[in-house]
Amino acid sequence: MNVSRGNRSFFWNTLPAVLWPVLIFGASSIPAEEIPHSQIFYYDKLLHAGVFGGFCFLMYRALTLKTPPLSEGKAMLYSVLATILYGAT
Repeated sequence: MNVSRGNRSFFWNTLPAVLWPVLIFGASSIPAEEIPHSQIFYYDKLLHAGVFGGFCFLMYRALTLKTPPLSEGKAMLYSVLATILYGAT
């Protein structure tokens, strides 16, 4: 199956930035009683920083690799703002 350049760009650059918040929403909707107890969950602030940092990176990557690309400064600003807004919701 041939994938055109536009579709490949979407699947590799934009789709991860769209699916990551879906994954965050799905994981955050699990009741606390159903989450298995583990030592890593004691470091929840570090876990949150990694998850939302990953989202910020994926947004930045999608914005700088799109056609036409945004400047690095605008892409960083938009990705940080999107991450903050999504985290606040």
